[in-house]
Amino acid sequence: MKVALTIDSILERNLSVEVLEAFLEIFEEADIFTFAHKEKAVIGPVEMRTIHSSYLTRFVETDDDLWKYSLLVPGAGKNVVIPCSYDLVINISSGRSHGFSVCEDTLQVTYLVEDSINERRPKTLREKFARSFFESWSEKQLGKSNFVWASHEGFDKENVDIDVLPPLFKLSDYPLFPAGVRKIFKYDTYLINLETLNKFKVQEIVDFFT
Repeated sequence: MKVALTIDSILERNLSVEVLEAFLEIFEEADIFTFAHKEKAVIGPVEMRTIHSSYLTRFVETDDDLWKYSLLVPGAGKNVVIPCSYDLVINISSGRSHGFSVCEDTLQVTYLVEDSINERRPKTLREKFARSFFESWSEKQLGKSNFVWASHEGFDKENVDIDVLPPLFKLSDYPLFPAGVRKIFKYDTYLINLETLNKFKVQEIVDFFT
């Protein structure tokens, strides 16, 4: 299966980039499509993949820059066409990356990491003017996805069914410590592998921690 991963931008390390890295571990041969990419801004596995970016890359260096050119995003999305040779496109989106041109027969899944359109307060008159247009475009494009997931509740989109799927994480971020070390640190996070447990054991664990 040939897979493409899309992301709004690769300009700095943020939650979307961390989710992208998690997907890269699953799809080891996937290419990346983005609106703006600043080379070497994100050190790690992302830069080891083939990255396709729109013309916005030429003059966008920060996320604020990308917001300044919101009116250009829909056009840039049309100009970056993801070839029909891809069987699956996964959009890691904060409002933009589900707006690339994708063939009708290609399965498209959108994962809404952040609702950046509603969370960001417009800083200029131009941004205020562009916001309603950009929001309408984003929601219309979202309807083209076969499946839409969200990292948390609160993504209210008309005529779009959204399932909540908490963000992926790396098991390596939760190392097992020896007993002596556990006495030193206080933990407020527990990671439990539930693969071998039945639903009754899982419920017991949930009841214990809640």
